[in-house]
Parts: sequence; structure tokens; C-alpha cells
Amino acid sequence: LLYCHDLVLGWRGTSPCKPTIHGNANGAPCLFPFHYKGNLYTSCTYADHNALWCATTANYDRDKLWGDCGNANGARCVFPFQYKKNLYTSCTDINHKALWCATTANYDQDELWGHCSNYGKHTIHGNANGAPCLFPFQYKENLYTSCTYADHNALWCATTANYDRDKLWGDCKPTTGGNANGAPCLFPFQYKENLYTSCTYSGHDTLWCATTANYDRDKLWGDCTI
Repeated sequence: LLYCHDLVLGWRGTSPCKPTIHGNANGAPCLFPFHYKGNLYTSCTYADHNALWCATTANYDRDKLWGDCGNANGARCVFPFQYKKNLYTSCTDINHKALWCATTANYDQDELWGHCSNYGKHTIHGNANGAPCLFPFQYKENLYTSCTYADHNALWCATTANYDRDKLWGDCKPTTGGNANGAPCLFPFQYKENLYTSCTYSGHDTLWCATTANYDRDKLWGDCTI
């Protein structure tokens, strides 16, 4: 058995030692191989979970200790980031079963990533019951990385990765006031070097959000519509 220690928290995708997030193991690294329901696992798995996970002891069936896999030690998402030569401006479920992001500008080079939490640009109207946008999404065989007016009179998005298949969508919530001409919020966004995953009163008397991923750079914002 290969035991992993604190020195591996900078794992970059080649070692079998992987730190965890969430779960109940207080960030302990994965331990491979591990037993789960009588099967032996030598890597992170989606078995019975919506996100990649692992056990942090050799026998989950006995010890019940686990965490979600990720290798960035809780670092923040960085947008935009490159993955397989494509550029992403928000969390994505591409090649995963849960929303994730890179934590550097170039995943292809650095291979650092984590699962997104409390992420969402929730929708109104449409047929997705307020589900958040999911970027990128496919519509008429084109890939969209932000809300669009394509064939609509209002900004909209798909709430699954493939609108052509699933037909689930909603209008993107507009902002009021501000200087972004009603553009919808974009979460998460950076403001004064802090990351926000929802509307905030920070620095304002009303709830507001940025309409790009980096307010510090772009200075575009609007008041949130509740």
C-alpha cells in the first residue's frame, strides 16, 4: 500500500497520492488501492457519487472515510482557463459528472483543478425550473461559453451541456442600474481580490454583482434582480 502524507498537497496529476476536499476525512489524501462494497479501486471513482471521490483509508467498507478528488488544495478557480486547447470562462462539467474548474490559467500545462461549489447563474422563465446555466453548452451544433441572444429576444442559456439533445433552457437574469447595460451576473467573480459566488452588498448599499469574471479588471457591474 502507498501511504500519502502532507508533502503531496502540491500533487500535479502524475502521482497516485491525491489530497481530498469535502467528504469527512478533513482533507486527508486518497489511499490507493481501497475497498468499496467489496471492489478494489486504484483511482478516484464516480461509484455512487456525483463527483469523483476516493477513500482515505484502505477499507472504506470498514472505516467510512472519504473525500472528493481534486488536486489544488482548495485553490480558487481561475477564469478563463485552457483545457484541451479550449478556453473556458466558467465552471464546466466537460469530462466530469460535476462542475469543475482549473485553478491556473492553463490546465493543459499545470493539471490543477477542483470541483466548483455554490456556483451558479440561475435562470428565469424557460423550462428548467430556475436551474443554473451550464457553460459551455451546445446549441445547433455551436458551442456557447456565455449567455446568448441566438434565436431569442432575451439573453438565455442552456442548463445542460447539450441543448440540442436535452432542450432545457432559461433566460439569464438581467441586472439593473450599474454600467453593464443589463448584462446578467457572472459567478464566480473577483472583486478586490476576493471571489464571490453570489450577489453581495460589499462596497455598495444594494445587492450587486459583476457581469464579467473579474471586476477588478473590467469594472462592469449591475444591481441584482431578486
